[in-house]
Amino acid sequence: MNNIIEIEVLGGKWWITIFNEIDKEAENQIANKIKNLLKTFENNYSRFLNDSYISQLNRDKVLTKFPEELFELFQLSKSFFLKSNGNFNIATGHILEALGYNSKYNFYKRYSDSSSKEFDESILELTKDKIRIDEEVRVDLGGIGKGYIADKVVTLIKDIGYQNFIVNAGGDIYVTSDIGMDVTFPLENPFNIKEKIGEIKASNLGLAASSPSRRLWRTKNTDEVFHHLIDTKTDLSKKGIAAVFTTAENTLIADAAATSLFVCNDEERSEIADSFNVEYLIIYSDKSYFKSKGYLGSLFN
Repeated sequence: MNNIIEIEVLGGKWWITIFNEIDKEAENQIANKIKNLLKTFENNYSRFLNDSYISQLNRDKVLTKFPEELFELFQLSKSFFLKSNGNFNIATGHILEALGYNSKYNFYKRYSDSSSKEFDESILELTKDKIRIDEEVRVDLGGIGKGYIADKVVTLIKDIGYQNFIVNAGGDIYVTSDIGMDVTFPLENPFNIKEKIGEIKASNLGLAASSPSRRLWRTKNTDEVFHHLIDTKTDLSKKGIAAVFTTAENTLIADAAATSLFVCNDEERSEIADSFNVEYLIIYSDKSYFKSKGYLGSLFN
């Protein structure tokens, strides 16, 4: 019998499936440890919580006391910025807020400066003792946070002693195996999220997807439709792609690469995929698709 733990956190639902036999007491202990880990992460780094380190940084523009983990998240973000030719960029919080996606969810577009900023030393001062951002910038860890903490949950479960499980962070997934067997996952249809468009069989892999279908809003004052996947070259929601699915060695890389491959230009995509060492499937808005040679998933006819 599979043990499934459900947790509501980070703006969505997580499912942890453990295939090994486990009694109810042990399951509750694991669930509590995972919940504590995830809630601490959310409290520390959510852009939507006023007391988080990210909100403090966005408000005050400088931090001198912060967890070593935040330093690591910023280092990884800079690394992914370089790997993605600048397409992965956490310096987009001010853009999302200008387009109406803020902590109050009021969806009113503002016309103040919302231009993207190069994620380099001109907007970021990063040492183990100090983090400073440019006055005009607000950062958002949405493109890296969920994959990062999902891998921490993977490590936690392994350290407890279980080797056969799935961590499903609301669609960003790491799977070991079902007692040595691959696990089959549906690929959500971006044109109708109640349906699946294909499936993938995987083990010992991170899987992720980027699609506007799960985080889409219409501005109340301009009646425009935007989503959270920002093309920093235009400062707007990327058009023309319905979904990107990725596989990688862990959830963090699969997640960051999915965002990068969604927002980049077509001519950059192969180079970026090689840089992250990921395989991928792209579903375009006209329902055509492209699949890299090593992507294990398949689409239904």
